[in-house]
Amino acid sequence: MSETVDLLIVGAGPCGSFAALTASKLGLKVKVYEEHSEPGVPEHCPGHISIRGLKNLNLNPPKEIIENEIKGIKLYSPSGLNLTFEDSKPSVYVVNRKLFDKWLYNQAKSFNVNYVFNSKIKNLSFNKNELTVKAFSKNDESEARCSFLIDAEGSSGFLARKAGLINDRKLVCGVHAIIEGVKDLDEDFAEVYLGRSFSPNFFAWIIPKGGKEAKVGLAAEKKNPIALLKLFIKKHSLASKKIGNAKILSLFPHPIPINGPIKKFFHKNFLVAGDSASQVKPTTGGGLITGFISVKIAVEAIYEGDKDFGEKYQARWNKTLGLNFFFMRQARRLLNSLPDKALDKIFNVAKKLNIEEAPLMSNLDFQLNLVKPLAKKPFSWKVISFLSSF
Repeated sequence: MSETVDLLIVGAGPCGSFAALTASKLGLKVKVYEEHSEPGVPEHCPGHISIRGLKNLNLNPPKEIIENEIKGIKLYSPSGLNLTFEDSKPSVYVVNRKLFDKWLYNQAKSFNVNYVFNSKIKNLSFNKNELTVKAFSKNDESEARCSFLIDAEGSSGFLARKAGLINDRKLVCGVHAIIEGVKDLDEDFAEVYLGRSFSPNFFAWIIPKGGKEAKVGLAAEKKNPIALLKLFIKKHSLASKKIGNAKILSLFPHPIPINGPIKKFFHKNFLVAGDSASQVKPTTGGGLITGFISVKIAVEAIYEGDKDFGEKYQARWNKTLGLNFFFMRQARRLLNSLPDKALDKIFNVAKKLNIEEAPLMSNLDFQLNLVKPLAKKPFSWKVISFLSSF
């Protein structure tokens, strides 16, 4: 029989490795299971991460991981109207996701975290004070025991379903590509394109890597995202002028949970966090910083050793992120309900009312903070009145 570890983590992605790093620093004995052969594969997101979010978590990725630094975003309406938001200094890192994941893995390894690759957890068994799992590799089957388990396996939610924590949730099909041969792309700005023709109920994006390369992607509900991405690259009236002749170097499809977190994050000594718990921003589909915050809260609740650790995790998460997620979920529902013509009208109104002064880039993770300064401005009620007509 294998030894019992304090904490077993499923998934060696960024949230899993950050959970392992956080727990091992607190003195917990940690073991991580990953079904793939190494961290960082397959790639699941374009690596657009707020600098403030990383610094608040004491994460300082090395320069060789950072592909670009961005200080603004250009939003385009379906008809091509533009809103530009800009900070005085870079507020976002564009990181190489594979190298970023490996860096977090190496950080955790330096604190004696034990990783097991090519091994998938399929069965859970809840005992009195511990949890037993069965891990399956290509030619082997093994058993592991733990006092606590954090499920950070990603959007599949396989184990969370087995634990009875997920019944149904909404996923959109996302895809992003690395492309070469872009032109006239401002390296200081990410670009976001709205419109149902290319990305129904979500958006398309272009993130410059520097030089002639960029990351381009989109997500779509109930449509083939790869076909839509190729159409966007070649046919979008504005984007195609910058990326229409670019070569696709690599392509990464990935599901994105966008309807907000699952109702309950724990069952006995099984906790779920990150994409597994749908702790992904409904507005943008980004989940790295919110996932890091979530696993940190979960680990700290475990470390404190109280019997109500699960309730503490849930309550602290709600206090830290709950209201922001409620706001983002409502914003996503509103955006999904608006036809393209309404979005164009909103851009027109927003432009006239100087909404570009809003501190968007510095509030990417806590987006409710955007509403507070705007609510004090006289024009905010005009916008609310306009939106309520739809």
